[in-house]
Amino acid sequence: MVNYGSSKIRSFDVEGDCAAYVCRGVASTAELADKTRKYARGDSFLLLLDRKGVKLERLLPAYVNAVVRHRDRIARANSLGMEMLLLVSGDTNIKKAIDACGARDGREFIVFSSDKSLIGKFLKENRLSVSERLELTFDFEAAGDIATMELFED
Repeated sequence: MVNYGSSKIRSFDVEGDCAAYVCRGVASTAELADKTRKYARGDSFLLLLDRKGVKLERLLPAYVNAVVRHRDRIARANSLGMEMLLLVSGDTNIKKAIDACGARDGREFIVFSSDKSLIGKFLKENRLSVSERLELTFDFEAAGDIATMELFED
């Protein structure tokens, strides 16, 4: 469980609930990104990220911050997944965040999910080739950077 300061977020095992895999061999990540919408339900979502543009240590802190921002109704994005993308990228502009961290290259990209059962179904139904299961751990230093990123924006 993550104790996120004094903030009272819903009780969840961030490292246990979330999953991320490096996948390869897709002709179009844009087509695949469109398919992710049909798998989203409630607070569960899938996010396709650029393998080279994403700092892995930012994934879980960005997810937790997105949950808190949605709970507190201070999120910039309407969806939890898009809010997480903003926080992973360190940008407050959705288009820039997608350009910086969204999956562009089908040869190698990350599939992140807030729900392990959801990602399993997505990988299987889309016949994705998994090259690596990412070990997700909560990086408290990255969490602080993410939580304060808007204080220092231009």
